[in-house]
Amino acid sequence: MKRFYFSLATFLLFALPSWGQTSLFLEEFTETPGGLSIGHVQTPVAAGRALWAIAGDDSPNQIGGALLFNSDNTNSWISEAIDVAGYSSLNLTVDAVEAGNFNGADSLLVYVIEDGVQRLLSSQVANDFEVLSLSESCTASVSLQVLVLLTCDNASHVRLDKIEVTGTSVFVDIDADGTDDSVDSCIDMDADGTCDQADATIMLMDEDFSSHAVGTGLAGKVLGSPDERGIALVEGASAAGEPGWVLTGYSQKNAVVIRSSGGGKHIEFNRTGYGSDDTDEITWVSKEFNLGHILDPKVRLVLGEESDFSKSDSEGEFEVTFIEDDTERLVMTLNGEFTSVDSTLTTSAKQSLTVIVRTYAQGDAVLKLERVSLFGGYCQTGKDGQGDCQDIGCTDPRACSYNSVAIVNDVTKCNYIGDACDDGDASNYVDRYVNAGDGTCNCEGVGLQTVYNEDFSQSGEAQGGLNYGYEGSSDISDSPSNTNNSSLETEWTLSFEDSNVGSGTGLSPSPFYFATEVPASMTDTVMTAMNTNGDYMRWTSRSIDVGGFDSVYVSGALMGIFGIQNAADYIQVGWEDNAVLQSPLLQQITGVSSAEATFNEKLSVSSGNLSIQVEVKNNISGSQTASAYAFDDVVVTGLKRGCTDPDASNYEAAPSDGFIALSDDGTCQYDWSKAYSRKDGEFGDAIWAGKPCSAAGYTCGSASMYIDVHALTENGTRHAVISANSKITVPSNGYSIGELTLESGAELLIMEGRVLTVNGDVHLEGGTISGTGRLLVKGKMELASDLTSVDVHDFTLGEGAELALENGDTLRVKGDLAIDDGSAIAGRIELSGLTPQVVSGADVHFDTLYIASAGVDFAADAQIDGVLKIAQGVVDMEGHALTFGSSANGTGMLDMISTGASLEDNHTGTLQAVDATSERFIGPDSDGVTYTGYTLFTSPMTGVTVGDLDGISGFYLAGFPGTAWPNSFSSILFWDEVKAEFIEPASLNTPLDTLGGAWIVLAGSQSPTMSSAGKLRSHVEGSSKTFALTRTTGTSYAGWNLVQNPYQAPVSWTAILAASTNVQDQYAVYDTQIQAFVRRSADGTFTTADDLIMPGQAFWVAVDAAQSSGSLVVPASAIVVSGDLPEFIRNEGDDLWKATLGIEIENDYGVQTAVVKFGPWGSEQAVEGVDLSHLSSSSVNAAQLAVESGSDRFIRKGLPMLGTSSLFVKSKAGMATTMRVNSFSDEAEVCVTITDTETGEVMVSRVGDQMTFTLPSDQAEEGRFMLEVIPSAVVQARAPSCPEIEDGRVEVGISEGSANVLLTDEENEVLAQVLGATGSAVFENLAPGTYGLVVAGPELRCGTERRHFVVEPGVQPELLGLDWNVPACNAGVAELEFEIYGSGDFNTSLRQGNQEVWSDVEHGGEVELTGLEPGTYALEIEHLCFEETVVVDLYDVHTVAADADYSPMIVMDPVGGTALEAFSMCTGEEDFRWLVDGEVVGENEPLFYPVDLAGGHVVELEAWNALCSDVVELPFLVVNWNEARLMEAPVVVREEGQHWALVFGEDLGWTQLELTDAAGRTVWSESLRVEAGHVQRVERPMTAGTYLMRVSGDAGQWGFPVLSAGF
Repeated sequence: MKRFYFSLATFLLFALPSWGQTSLFLEEFTETPGGLSIGHVQTPVAAGRALWAIAGDDSPNQIGGALLFNSDNTNSWISEAIDVAGYSSLNLTVDAVEAGNFNGADSLLVYVIEDGVQRLLSSQVANDFEVLSLSESCTASVSLQVLVLLTCDNASHVRLDKIEVTGTSVFVDIDADGTDDSVDSCIDMDADGTCDQADATIMLMDEDFSSHAVGTGLAGKVLGSPDERGIALVEGASAAGEPGWVLTGYSQKNAVVIRSSGGGKHIEFNRTGYGSDDTDEITWVSKEFNLGHILDPKVRLVLGEESDFSKSDSEGEFEVTFIEDDTERLVMTLNGEFTSVDSTLTTSAKQSLTVIVRTYAQGDAVLKLERVSLFGGYCQTGKDGQGDCQDIGCTDPRACSYNSVAIVNDVTKCNYIGDACDDGDASNYVDRYVNAGDGTCNCEGVGLQTVYNEDFSQSGEAQGGLNYGYEGSSDISDSPSNTNNSSLETEWTLSFEDSNVGSGTGLSPSPFYFATEVPASMTDTVMTAMNTNGDYMRWTSRSIDVGGFDSVYVSGALMGIFGIQNAADYIQVGWEDNAVLQSPLLQQITGVSSAEATFNEKLSVSSGNLSIQVEVKNNISGSQTASAYAFDDVVVTGLKRGCTDPDASNYEAAPSDGFIALSDDGTCQYDWSKAYSRKDGEFGDAIWAGKPCSAAGYTCGSASMYIDVHALTENGTRHAVISANSKITVPSNGYSIGELTLESGAELLIMEGRVLTVNGDVHLEGGTISGTGRLLVKGKMELASDLTSVDVHDFTLGEGAELALENGDTLRVKGDLAIDDGSAIAGRIELSGLTPQVVSGADVHFDTLYIASAGVDFAADAQIDGVLKIAQGVVDMEGHALTFGSSANGTGMLDMISTGASLEDNHTGTLQAVDATSERFIGPDSDGVTYTGYTLFTSPMTGVTVGDLDGISGFYLAGFPGTAWPNSFSSILFWDEVKAEFIEPASLNTPLDTLGGAWIVLAGSQSPTMSSAGKLRSHVEGSSKTFALTRTTGTSYAGWNLVQNPYQAPVSWTAILAASTNVQDQYAVYDTQIQAFVRRSADGTFTTADDLIMPGQAFWVAVDAAQSSGSLVVPASAIVVSGDLPEFIRNEGDDLWKATLGIEIENDYGVQTAVVKFGPWGSEQAVEGVDLSHLSSSSVNAAQLAVESGSDRFIRKGLPMLGTSSLFVKSKAGMATTMRVNSFSDEAEVCVTITDTETGEVMVSRVGDQMTFTLPSDQAEEGRFMLEVIPSAVVQARAPSCPEIEDGRVEVGISEGSANVLLTDEENEVLAQVLGATGSAVFENLAPGTYGLVVAGPELRCGTERRHFVVEPGVQPELLGLDWNVPACNAGVAELEFEIYGSGDFNTSLRQGNQEVWSDVEHGGEVELTGLEPGTYALEIEHLCFEETVVVDLYDVHTVAADADYSPMIVMDPVGGTALEAFSMCTGEEDFRWLVDGEVVGENEPLFYPVDLAGGHVVELEAWNALCSDVVELPFLVVNWNEARLMEAPVVVREEGQHWALVFGEDLGWTQLELTDAAGRTVWSESLRVEAGHVQRVERPMTAGTYLMRVSGDAGQWGFPVLSAGF
């Protein structure tokens, strides 16, 4: 069996670029060892073998993988012309070896001929070069040849080892114009200026030698001149169409050159040998021509002679050889008198051709080579492997012989399913193309089908097969019977000439019978006939229906047995057409015979009813009792006629008669109810098949050949499956189908103005719907489970259609949208057009509508049953109404409208709010028992009055003027916080949207859908609705305000709380089913209500207890429409807190919960942001509980960890009421008790602990129930100091009395214990791990406490986060912050110089040091496994410090006068100046200030830069010269705070100390005995100024000025 595939790759002549170095020519001289003939041309001996030639007087020897030259004369080696068009990076390699004495005239020259230009690459002359390894880059763009010239005497030789040319393939360039053929708009292989596609003849070569100079050619033998006969002539090609050829010779007497005659030129040959009778040849070799695109190539040769061949020495010959596809063939030999020949030769070359002309001319013979041409037609697509051009072929992709590259269709080359073919197996009856089932054809041999088969098997396996005896009897094991049992056989009958046979009358001789048996001489069961007694016996098959068969054959075998017949005996077989015996017979045996005669004949049964008849006569004398004849294997075969294509819609894969059709009668039909696209095209094109691509065994769209495709008629009912990788286009007049499936990877294209109508369902499994046309769906449209969205342009959902989008799936419409039946829309529709869109239709409903469009105009009313989200664009209702529906399945909502987008109505030309209707379904309770009561309700619309609620089914307005029952109780109420009372509407015109939320009365049996129409409030991002809240003290309802959700969407309480001011973290809604309030806190304290407040819901909020007013802001950003939304309620930051206690109180009417938090932020006063007020109602019978704080009550209260509070308790009098702990923080380190002071019962903070009581009245007396909290078993654990040390530690506090403390491991195994511990218990030396503590003692009011803690692994300590702040210009104090990472004791200190300014033992964590004087400090940390010292500069580097170098005491000259002198020693300054008495006396230079009088002086030195400044006062004392001695004292004076300290350096004995002011007045004095080291402190005067300290005594007198700043 052959499988036929046709693809472009089969026909490509050129390989795609490899982008690597490719060997274009390689010769390593490994073939044909031995000497080469003179003038040898090395022609290919294998495909792709290199071609080259030699020239010279002496032949080289090819041996040992090299070509050996040893000749005194010049010899040439020349390669073929190598086609290099389309190649880059060309490189030539030549390897040669020299041996012997290479000198004198010896030479080796290597040339390259690049595009016809010869260039010398290597010249080795008279030098023993030994080895040549040449590697040179080449620049040819069209052709390249290599020429090697060698001369060496007998003392040396040269071996050519290897010659190779390589290049990198960049592109295919068959016309050598430098342009990639794939983008070349004009292929011109003969460079004649006409594109080959339009060129009738492509002339690859037309060499008439006219372009060559006369005299060009091969040199002859000239005596006394260098012998140049062996230098080949190379004429290279520089462009397409140029021939390029080589002329080689070796011993020619005369030159072989270009001659001119008769206006033309030719190559002339004369005396081509040295002797007059030599037959030495001159060889002309063309380049190798690529015929891959040439049709019917031909070679034209024009040859001539000018000779008298009658002379004995005048002979000549032309021998023309073609190298065709690497095979050499002699095509013409021309000699004798021919004068002139112009011959055009055909060639069998398919892909390549080289022309070789060998010539010799003796004596006076002159031969001329005048023209060589090569031409043919153009094959645009190239040839296939057999050399056939692919331009003409079968272009029908449905044909088995489809040619994907053919340009012109040839119908004779199109073979289809059922057409004849050849599978190479001669045993088959016929070979025909069949559908391979994978989009391709198989050529399969078809065997004939067995229609009837009788082989007389004893086992009954074949048709027939009973063991028949006489007249069909199966009883042949004993004496024959006359019983007629032929009725047992249905496949054939027996008949006899003798009427007595079968009558029961005995016959003589007997027996006479047919029998199925295995004769002694055989191994097979056959039907034998014997002893007919001269009468015939007949075996006749049943009537065989062959009317539905072609090629009907009947076969079988007749046999003579034992050779015991008489001459007149016979057995013959014939056939009947409709019971009429036909002639001639099929076969017969007569007379004596042991032979076997078979038959196999083709019949033509006109009636279709065939039967086979075998007639036997033998043993005429009646003397024989043995078998005489037999027959076997009666078989009827044929080919069932019918539709043979398995893809046909009427093909029978399992026909009732068991015969599938093998002979195609042209009845195949292709009208499938479900069709699958195979490739791109329009709906009406021949692109459809009857089974999926996967079932066909291939990928659709991956090939152009599909033999199983057909065109379909449009019927509006067919299910069209657009297969993956195919694009189907709706025709210009539209198209109608019954059902559509779009597979993943498929594309449906509906162009502008076209409509695809799908009368049934649409199944979207992936793929895309492109174009700007319209898709009209009248059935169910759904997406596959793994698909989330589908895009369409214009879209219509027709009447009766269903849109089934689940799990957030999206239908994205980019054009106009029409909905004629919105009753069955589920899922999200997105309008995302880049141009304005229009929504229209008879019944426009949406589940979820998302708009991100250039604009949307509504041309019809619309209803939203899910969510409307406007993210982009202006949505104009154009005067049409927008309804937000509500039902038991959900409520329509409007999400926040993004900034820049809008929802508006501009149909009058004036922008206005949209008219909308809001519905609010209020369902019954789920348990079927719904109580009558007030429900909190509102309308999100503006301009709505209470009268708009009149007429709603299931709700009645009553109780105020204008209603049908004005004297009844009001069915709608509003709340006045200031008056702390409900108010009734004044009339039907009372606004519903300005008085806050409303209470409406619903009977238990009512389940209305509330509806209100008005203007839609802005939902645009950035908008909000603000409710002003009040808190009027003096009532139990203080601060409670009834407000409403202002939007047609759920809003988040968390977001509202964040935007509001002075509002408690709770909202409440009354639940009529449980007859109690349900609440929600943003922090999760109360969760009986959801965080989301549904549209149409009114709710209670409270002002903070510490405030008199508040502001509830409901921003549009609080809208939340995603996720699972709660129902409308008719029945519906803790790390700062160390523990949370939940308490619930319950009676027969319900349960209420209160929450108490304990922590350092707690207070017995109101804690803003934490405490939540209690909302009470006198009509509430359910038990109530709150924590009291003064006159306020809270259902959530933050308390300190130590204290007592009173509880507010309310329940129906006399009714058993239970208070219990329903939650408590795990292992909370507090103990909480609630005591009933009347009964003394105590409830502790254990979940489930409870107390039951009754109240004498509805409210407990103040102080009856008291809550107390104390710390209990507070645990402090510390990790080991270091990673490898186990010195972890834990301390647990004991708040009351003494206790026994157990330390356990994670498995509760006791590790250690402390008995009778008070205050605390400590366990040390703990390894990292999880531990438990059990604290037990009779004095613990909450009983045994259990704690779990973790000793973390020890870590390597580190100093982290070192940071500091310094005051600008050091004017203030500095701060230092750092973190110690790790555990254990860290001995930490801060030093300034040698002075320790701070130290402490830290245990890890953050440390902050403040009040530090600016300066440089050293931070020192010592730890068990860590030690570090860090120097930090806690000062401003820009600080200026004013200082000077000067002598404070100046001795006045005896004649009077002196000067104050000083040098600036400032740091950080840019400028400085000196001031005396406030006057500047110098700047940026040393001080020199003259003075005339003795006494004290003060000089100020100011210094500054751009950021900082400083000033210092310098005291001077001017004394006269005779007082100077007094100033030389062994004492030093220094300042210490408010004192001067006089430090004496030696013993002075009794000494008088005196302090005088600038006027010489004594301010202070004292006498004392002075010893060395004595320090005398003198209090500085309160008055600022310069003073003189005098020291006098037995040792002498001294004095020095001092300065007091005053205080």
